[in-house]
Amino acid sequence: MRDQPILLVEDDPIMGESLLQRLQLEHCRCQWVRDLGQARAALHERLYPLVLSDIRLPDGDGESLLAAMMQRYGGCCPPVVFMTGYGSIAQAVRLVREGAWDYIQKPFDVDVLMQRIGEWLPLCGASPDAWFGVSPASRALEQLIARVAALDLPILIHGESGTGKEIVAQHIHARMCQDRIGKGVPPLVAINCAAISEGLLESELFGHE
Repeated sequence: MRDQPILLVEDDPIMGESLLQRLQLEHCRCQWVRDLGQARAALHERLYPLVLSDIRLPDGDGESLLAAMMQRYGGCCPPVVFMTGYGSIAQAVRLVREGAWDYIQKPFDVDVLMQRIGEWLPLCGASPDAWFGVSPASRALEQLIARVAALDLPILIHGESGTGKEIVAQHIHARMCQDRIGKGVPPLVAINCAAISEGLLESELFGHE
C-alpha cells in the first residue's frame, strides 16, 4: 500500500481520524473529507486508485456520490468501497450492481480492512506492464495510446475479432480522464452495433430529426 493515494469520505470525526492515522501508518497518502461536496471537489482535482466512503453523509449519501462518479468517469471510474452501520443485504447488492467495488458493515476490524485494502490496491492501480506486457509491440501500443489520448478528435480502432479493441478503447478513455482532470471527459459507453439493425444504426448513434 506504500505511497498509494486514497480518498476517505467519513463524517464521523472519531472514525475518520482513526482510519486516517491507520492508513498513514500503512504509508498511504490519505485525503480525508467529511461530506459529499468535499468528496466531489476532491475527485474534480484528481483520480484516486481507491475511494473509501461512508454511505450516510451530512449533505447526501454514498449512492449519490457513486452515481455522480459513474456519470463523470464512465469506464475509468475509481473503485469505491462503502462503509455503513445502517446497511442491508438488499442495499449491498444494489450498490455492487451500480458499480461499487465492495461493501463493509460497521463495526469492522480495522486490521481486516487494512488487509483487504492491501488486496484491492494492486488491482486498482495495476501498472501498464500488467496490461500491455514488456514486448516491443506492447510498448509501442502503450505509447500510441498515450499519443492518441491527447488528441481532441474522433478515434477509430479496427482489427480482427478478439484482438483487444475494446480494451484499447478503455485505456484510451482512462488516459483521457487522467490527463484532463476537471475538464469533463464524457463517460465511455460500449454499444453492441451488431445487435442494432442496419437501418437504425445511424439514428441510434447520432440521433435523428
